[in-house]
Amino acid sequence: MTFVVRLSGTQTIREAEGTLQALRDALAAESTVALDCEAVEEADLSFLQLVIAARKSARNAGKTLGMAAPASGPLLAALDSAGIRPEGDFRFWFEGEAR
Repeated sequence: MTFVVRLSGTQTIREAEGTLQALRDALAAESTVALDCEAVEEADLSFLQLVIAARKSARNAGKTLGMAAPASGPLLAALDSAGIRPEGDFRFWFEGEAR
């Protein structure tokens, strides 16, 4: 079963510590975690980097971190600004389930 971490509001460098702790807690307790970013109103490069790093750490620990739904709205705009496309290791942003 997939555990869902629901994120909302602003996801920028200012919220990074809290978001990181939420991901650490979820991945410590569960083997498969999905991010629900539907209520995210703003995201920046630091959030994208945090999620990418957490995903790599999860994979190294034999766990999975993915998306509950494909990126949309402000998150999709942040991905576009960063030049992240649905290729290779970055496909997970554009998929609707943890992989």
